[in-house]
Amino acid sequence: MKNKIFAGIVLGVLILPNLLFLALRGHIDTTNRENRAYAAFPELSVSNYQNISSGLEAYYTDRLPFKNQLKRLSSGLDRIWAVGKSNYDTYYAMDTVTEGKDNWLFYTVTQADENSVTELFGRNLYSEEELAALAEQATAAQTFLGDRGAQLVLLYPPSKEFVYDDYLPENIQAGMTDYPRCEQLADYLKAHTTVPVSYPKEILKQGRSLGNTYYQYDSHWNNIGAVLALQELLPLVGREAIPLTPEMLVAYSDGYPRDLLGILGTWEDVPDTYYGVYYKPDVTYETVAYYNDDYAIYSSNAGDDRTVLLLGDSFSWNLIQYLASDFQSVILATDEAKAAEFFVNNHPDIVIVETAQRKYDAQEHVLVKLEEAIRLLENQ
Repeated sequence: MKNKIFAGIVLGVLILPNLLFLALRGHIDTTNRENRAYAAFPELSVSNYQNISSGLEAYYTDRLPFKNQLKRLSSGLDRIWAVGKSNYDTYYAMDTVTEGKDNWLFYTVTQADENSVTELFGRNLYSEEELAALAEQATAAQTFLGDRGAQLVLLYPPSKEFVYDDYLPENIQAGMTDYPRCEQLADYLKAHTTVPVSYPKEILKQGRSLGNTYYQYDSHWNNIGAVLALQELLPLVGREAIPLTPEMLVAYSDGYPRDLLGILGTWEDVPDTYYGVYYKPDVTYETVAYYNDDYAIYSSNAGDDRTVLLLGDSFSWNLIQYLASDFQSVILATDEAKAAEFFVNNHPDIVIVETAQRKYDAQEHVLVKLEEAIRLLENQ
């Protein structure tokens, strides 16, 4: 009898939410709020039998009844639990978004390949031996690319919480470090190598007097931030940067990224102002090629005829349009294999390797992976 009751409860838990969802789905939010397409139903064939189970799981998970509502509830409980806590373990366990002052949102991610929280609380500083090894790696990459006619430049976009630290909750400000690992690495490379390095935290903080340099509801720099980062980057490759002035800005109130709202389970329209930048309006550029946020090729009538290869992550997409106003040919690739292909085929004069501050795993391995991918193509 007990077994029957237990079985009935299990079946009820499995079936009733689906029945309730079928009745209510026309009256609740079921929109795909993620920056990706939902998993497709797997192919039911003998040749695909090994993938059917995982495919069905992914398909059902993406269409889980009350998914958006459950996500909102989970995020709300996380935020309630974290109130008043400033210790590292609390925010490491959350793996979500932190709400700061005046509704500013911060990405407190704790994944294997990127980790904002360990950086925020200064738990991942390099040892002297590790710094020396990374400096040796950067010098080797500089030599490798230099032998092939290209100058290497390293760019580390700061995490939003280090540019807008005064908007973090006061309990987090009390526990955060003022010298994170990425800044430690950039300073060491500047002092112990000849590789040009940019960690533009200070110019992004100072630039806030012009307008927001990061999106309020997203983790990335905006157009103002990208141009300010470019101002610090250009002198490293022998170009003079033009100052950013208020006259170059135009305000917009919609169409801005709001990914962090989605993580919180909130997607309603909220007020935010961001700016477009009229940067070198006399230069015209066009998109020669683009594929699915994996790569893009820009061509322009800029005065500098050098070719720039930008190997970067999501921060690079706001940067490339302004780079294209300074250089006649700019190529963006978001993985080492594609960047290597462009390097071998297009012979760039400058290679900018951009890795976001929170992506410490990429910072430690991207140069080696790029060199390996180039060598592989050269030996074919």
